[in-house]
Amino acid sequence: MGARSVDRPQWIGELPDEFAPYNASLEPIIKAMLKAATKTDGLVPVHLRTPLSLKISEFSSLTVSCALLSEDFTPATDADYAELRTSAWDLPEGSLFSGSSRPLPADDYARPTLQGTRLPFCVDIFPFPFGYWMGDLLHLGLSLPASYIFDKPISYHCKGGGILTEMNGQPIGRWTTWNDHWNYLYPKGGNTRCGSVSEMRPADIIAAADRFGLKVGWTADIKIWRREKSYDELELVQKSTFFFDDKVIVR
Repeated sequence: MGARSVDRPQWIGELPDEFAPYNASLEPIIKAMLKAATKTDGLVPVHLRTPLSLKISEFSSLTVSCALLSEDFTPATDADYAELRTSAWDLPEGSLFSGSSRPLPADDYARPTLQGTRLPFCVDIFPFPFGYWMGDLLHLGLSLPASYIFDKPISYHCKGGGILTEMNGQPIGRWTTWNDHWNYLYPKGGNTRCGSVSEMRPADIIAAADRFGLKVGWTADIKIWRREKSYDELELVQKSTFFFDDKVIVR
C-alpha cells in the first residue's frame, strides 16, 4: 500500500478526553481542536477518527467530519451523524494504492437525513485487492476526499507516510494514520485503537460549498464502551452533534 503509521498529531492533545463526561458540550471542544489543527500547515481536517485515552476507556472513538449541509439539515434519528459511505476501487496497478479516483456521483454519497442534505467531503475507499494486514485500517475507514467535491479529476498517491490527494500532479489533500496503545481487541461496532485524519485545503472546501450551493458544516460522534468489571458486557454510551462552520474554521 505504501502508507505507514505516524505519530498521533500533537494538535489533538488531550481534548478528546473532554468529551467523556455525559453532560460535556461537544461543539466548543471540537472547535478548539480544529482551530489547533489549522495552525499547523494550512490544511483543514475534513475527517478525523481517534480513540480517547486509556484512562477514559479501552474502547472509544471520536469521529469528526466536515460536510456540505443545507440550511434545513436535520440528522436522521438514531444514526451516526459523521458516518461515511464506502466506495469500492479496483487498484489500477495490483497492490499499489495509486491512480486516478473513479468518478463518484454526489447523489449516491449524500447521507440519509431526517430533512435537508448532508454531503460529506470524504468517502471510505475500499481497495481491491487488499491484504489481511490492511484489515484494521479498512475497518477504521480509509477516508479520502471524494471526486465529486472537485471540478477537475483527482488521483491518490502514497507518499511521505500517508496518502496524498492530487490534482494536476499537485498535492491538495493528505491522509495519515497512527496507532494509539494498539491491541488486536475491539468492541462490536467499533475498531482497534487506530486513528486517522484526512485533510484538505480551505480554498477547495469553500469552492465546493459555492458550487453545490450548500454551507460548510461539521458532524461528530463520540462513542465510549464501558463496563464495571473485565468480564462484564460492554455498554455503549454515544453522543452526536452538528453545527455550521460560519467561517469559524474554514475561512
